[in-house]
Amino acid sequence: MMKFTAKSLIALFVTSSALLLTCMRSDAQVNIKILTRLAENCRNSVGSETYYQQILLNYDNPTIKDVEKCIAFSYHHLFVLSRFPWLNSQGEILPGYRSSIVVARLVEQYNINNYHYVGNPQLLDCLVSQNASSKECSKVRDWIGNGKVRDVFKGGHYYSKLDYLVYICPTCVVAHDEVSGSGELILKAFMEWFMKLDKSQRREVISLLGDDNKSHQLRALINEESKAAVKQYRETRARVQQQEQERRRQELLGN
Repeated sequence: MMKFTAKSLIALFVTSSALLLTCMRSDAQVNIKILTRLAENCRNSVGSETYYQQILLNYDNPTIKDVEKCIAFSYHHLFVLSRFPWLNSQGEILPGYRSSIVVARLVEQYNINNYHYVGNPQLLDCLVSQNASSKECSKVRDWIGNGKVRDVFKGGHYYSKLDYLVYICPTCVVAHDEVSGSGELILKAFMEWFMKLDKSQRREVISLLGDDNKSHQLRALINEESKAAVKQYRETRARVQQQEQERRRQELLGN
């Protein structure tokens, strides 16, 4: 498990309960019940060395940063599914690689207000080309591939484009590395999946990943929601730690 101090472990345990009692008022309205469940799930999964061993990653010192990333990506993915629930039943693009994860990953990266933003990926032009190796698809290939996970993943204090897979979809990590993280092969599988959707579903995917202002605004909203969820978790955890410190102080003073 994570090598926390006793105080940190107590705080993490109490935080999940405290989150249920918190009423957040902000531009991004975080669903506290969902956040509480995700916080507990993330602590029990990515907080364990065994989790990384099972997906063949050499990482033996998980920290609170890993839990926070897991919360952010999990909340982000669920928010995408809440807007487009049919995505959850659209299967896989590759064995073990859920289609909803690919779409949500692109949403997380493809946002003009996101610091990972590296220019217009021209997704629609790429899909129109129907050729994963075309020049129109160069940026999408980079985003969707980016090499093997085990070669780039370094843990919570570092960022890689593949963190989304690590923290919420371990089977996706295995599927990704089985094709050596080839952007072309993964994109080809995604394009084949996309073309099998009915017209209304394809329009919805484009409305989420398109280049127009409405698409940008929707992606920004989804990304801001996930950031707000982590902010809420940090604030609640800090408050719980402070309360625990004060309790110990009072005990020490005999009060």
